[in-house]
Amino acid sequence: MTSESIPGWSDFVDIYRFIYSIAPPDARFVEIGCCFGGSAAFMGELIRDGQKKIEFTTVDAFDLSVCEPSIADHVKEECQFHGQPDWLSLVHHFMAQCGVTAMVKVAVSDSVALSRQYQDANLDFVFIDGDHRYAAVRADIEAWLPKVKPGGWIGGHDYDRPDVERAARECFDRPQVLSIPPRSWLVQLPVVSPG
Repeated sequence: MTSESIPGWSDFVDIYRFIYSIAPPDARFVEIGCCFGGSAAFMGELIRDGQKKIEFTTVDAFDLSVCEPSIADHVKEECQFHGQPDWLSLVHHFMAQCGVTAMVKVAVSDSVALSRQYQDANLDFVFIDGDHRYAAVRADIEAWLPKVKPGGWIGGHDYDRPDVERAARECFDRPQVLSIPPRSWLVQLPVVSPG
């Protein structure tokens, strides 16, 4: 199995490929919102097959009660189809089938709570694809932005949703936010000059 076989909406793997290509060999990445793990498995494949020892964590609450009903139904169907008892087990199953279990840390947590476990200016890349409601996207950006190193990157998915676009635009100056087709956004933090 490859990451391409995992169900979901990972139409942003070119961003992951780009970020991987420019990252230092000891980079640290966090993905907020795992869903079925397709994008996490894709990054795991890049790490496994490449020369970089990147630390990659994907975080999700894995709580169907807070999901959009159509996604919750899709998760239940996939769990049944793959013989997995729950959502987290399904994601672990997909990581194992893709051979990336050692490359992808799956964290079960609220993303804002998990951000408190990271030091400021410690991450090279954060990608936000969790709760798409305005308050949640804004909270994710505000919680994770300080964790990104100068010169690092923060971005997200579903920029075509008004709440996501509004949160990103309010947190960054308009020229900073790059709209990446088909539905993503990306911002590079300024590099701090010495002295």
